[in-house]
Amino acid sequence: MQRSAELQYLDVMRSILAKGDEIEGRNGTTTGVFAPPPIVADMARFPLLTSKFVSLKNVCTELEWFLQGQTNIQWLHDRGCKIWDEWADEGGNVGPIYGHQWRRFGSDNYSGSPHADGGRTGIDQLSMVQESLRHNPHSRRHVISAWNPLQEDEMGLPPCHILMQFYAGSDNSISMQMYQRSADWFLGVPYNLASYGLLLHFMGAAVGRWPKTLTMVFGDAHIYKNHENAVKEQLSNPVAPPPTLGVRRDCDLLNVWEYGWDDVTLQGYRNAGVIKAPVSA
Repeated sequence: MQRSAELQYLDVMRSILAKGDEIEGRNGTTTGVFAPPPIVADMARFPLLTSKFVSLKNVCTELEWFLQGQTNIQWLHDRGCKIWDEWADEGGNVGPIYGHQWRRFGSDNYSGSPHADGGRTGIDQLSMVQESLRHNPHSRRHVISAWNPLQEDEMGLPPCHILMQFYAGSDNSISMQMYQRSADWFLGVPYNLASYGLLLHFMGAAVGRWPKTLTMVFGDAHIYKNHENAVKEQLSNPVAPPPTLGVRRDCDLLNVWEYGWDDVTLQGYRNAGVIKAPVSA
């Protein structure tokens, strides 16, 4: 029987502490490994960690922000979410990060909605993949990239999770594989795991398929030195069974960017509580 996504995550965490290289990086000292084993999550249960509390509402708010092509943190602040504050300029802009690349790849205007730049809209990768999954489900081109070297210098933080590919199964399922070049194992990866699990649910609802498997592949997986006490606390906590998540499907198919927190139900989420650690900006 396959181990849960959380147990796979904790296995890598222990491996990083035991075998990782110590490196002085851009924003502090880390202990890390390269290309750890992927995390493969059976989406019958939702991959939300239980050995510490992870705010699914914050995860969903950030994901909605991405899906709508937003790049200013005021939208997040209006919804009580401040997780991007470290990387915004004085005007609240974070540059052409995830939402811009997903919805306007190739455009040099990242100040508004996906269609706010007078015709220079770039490529709406999210819309293209959604329509392809609906009308040409067995294509091998259901790919969305957030990595754009031409605009890297304009970004508050270049994307860490940079590539996703969807797969439509013959059993009316939908699966996804994501590649993450840089993985903050304590703070970042729990959010990423929940976020891409939620995105898979949303895309499944949008194209009329049920979410089957989420696979997350990592490059540089690391733990910051100032997170080690928090990591040890997490490793000492019990692991509960993963919760179940539902997404509203009692309507005509919506576009994936129209789903949000009000469409989500989470059941059976038992967790060990909040463990705080500083953000390494």
